[in-house]
Amino acid sequence: MRIDGPRLFELEIAPESGQRVLAFLNAFVLAAEARGWRLAGGQKALTVVVDEEALRLRMAERLERVSHQPTNAELAAVTKWEARQARRSVDSWEGWSTFGRPTIPEWDHLPTGMLRITINEGVYGYNGVRKSFGDGKTQRVEDLMNDLFEALATWSAAIKAERHEQELWQREWKEKERRREEHQRREALESKRAEALTRDLKRWRKGQGILQLVAEVEEKLAASDASELEEATQWIEWAKSYAARLDPIREDLPRLLTFDDFEPWELT
Repeated sequence: MRIDGPRLFELEIAPESGQRVLAFLNAFVLAAEARGWRLAGGQKALTVVVDEEALRLRMAERLERVSHQPTNAELAAVTKWEARQARRSVDSWEGWSTFGRPTIPEWDHLPTGMLRITINEGVYGYNGVRKSFGDGKTQRVEDLMNDLFEALATWSAAIKAERHEQELWQREWKEKERRREEHQRREALESKRAEALTRDLKRWRKGQGILQLVAEVEEKLAASDASELEEATQWIEWAKSYAARLDPIREDLPRLLTFDDFEPWELT
């Protein structure tokens, strides 16, 4: 029979082993409580809380595989099916088919009375920490109670140490990520500053070039026919105004850009 549930120990035993298992678990619970440990419900089965670490226990009975001896009922079911198939093959063109034939198992798995208790079955162990205790040729699981408690304490300490190591790794990883992101933000800000400087320099050079051109036009205009004065003068005024608009320091002196000048997504 199989027993499990959030408030039950996980068991897979034959009914005949029930009294023995009950006595073992009773002794285990009393000894655990004497050590200051407690029982607590878990997702799949009852757990033992050791130094605030919940450990799951599973007790199972070893099964022995033996050849199955067909029962009279199983043989009768097969004989009945074969007779029905024989009649069908005579009355129908479909012929003989094995569909629906009763299956007789090849093996039986019989309880042996040999018990084994396992800590956190299915969970990877910690550097060879023992996790399984069971009956042997000269020992019974009841004789291994102290070894079981020692293993539970070791498992608890190992889990706690691993968690601490994981937390340390997480903190280090987060700090590395923070530094990487900060470096990335600073690099992005520097790039934005360089882009702004390049834009201002291009505007300033363009404005200076226009003013140089205006100066030459004015020089040439001084020696030109007066009939060209009005149109040239309009162009000179417009060109000087445009050059002034291009000047990046016409109104304010340059200011070094900071993080506050950008949205966070602009510096990623």
